Amino acid sequence: MVELLLPVNIYWEVEDLLKKVDYLLSTHEDPVLINEHYQKVLRKVASYVVSERDRLKLQDRLNAGSP
Repeated sequence: MVELLLPVNIYWEVEDLLKKVDYLLSTHEDPVLINEHYQKVLRKVASYVVSERDRLKLQDRLNAGSP
């Protein structure tokens, strides 16, 4: 869990992406597609992580390709 400081428009975009992820999970879609959506969410919020340490961890996860 990380603390985010998001602008409202980014929050709405992330909320929409997470709704799509929930739908994909509920319909048992391809895990690769679900992982791609999670990656989009992480990329979108990465620059808004409050703690520098958490931001670096998130960047490492993004570079590794795991949600």
